[in-house]
Amino acid sequence: MTKIKICGLRRPEDIAIVNDYLPDYAGFIIDFPASFRSIAHEEVKNLTSKLDKRILPVGVFVDAPIEIVIDLLKGGALGAAQLHGSEPPEYIMKVQEATGKPVIKTFVMPRQNASQKQETQGFQETERICVPQNIQRPEDETNSRWRPQTNDLTNTASAAYRKAAENILESAAYSPADRILLDAGKGSGQTFNWDLLTGFSRPFFLAGGISAENISDAIETLHPYAVDISSSVENDRFKDRQKVKNIIEKVRKGNTK
Repeated sequence: MTKIKICGLRRPEDIAIVNDYLPDYAGFIIDFPASFRSIAHEEVKNLTSKLDKRILPVGVFVDAPIEIVIDLLKGGALGAAQLHGSEPPEYIMKVQEATGKPVIKTFVMPRQNASQKQETQGFQETERICVPQNIQRPEDETNSRWRPQTNDLTNTASAAYRKAAENILESAAYSPADRILLDAGKGSGQTFNWDLLTGFSRPFFLAGGISAENISDAIETLHPYAVDISSSVENDRFKDRQKVKNIIEKVRKGNTK
């Protein structure tokens, strides 16, 4: 059954909305000024204390000092951490060991267009180093968590684009994180090529441009562990009650088919 996360909550009004419709996860972007949805880490507990206990509060961090992440998890303000930067496996495991709380690691998939060339190249290099050295890859191809299906992409993507996607998905498959999230950027509101996920079997959160228009197709086609929603349930940069209600109903309906 696909779960749902509403991300980018920043006001008491946002908490009231999700409390009424009960997504599985609520996301709070912390200390990331590049996003208008960011809140200071000192404000997090005040918001999450008002959250319905049936919703797991998730702190979204981008290369944050590990002490802040650990303190918020151990102090009970958050139930999980989502790491959206270049945090290495050692950082992930330190958070897990120090808190006993789940860690979600985000991997940004490449988008095949000229304006995203720099972003794709940057993540191609960064994400390659995120495979823990102490995790053994299976020798038997039938037991692999992921084998690239390059023939499926030959006619739709360049070799460099394919290679970038393969590198990122390999890192995601073997990440020590409790869960992984596949996105098209840092709050870009755009999708990536879902065909890149052919052959990928590790459960994942799907993010990036998920809306009421494509969410049913995403669930039916990709069967993600969870969908992560933010910009598509906003109106003029604020969470919209009716949009949140509609998309959660679509996810619940999709789960009953």
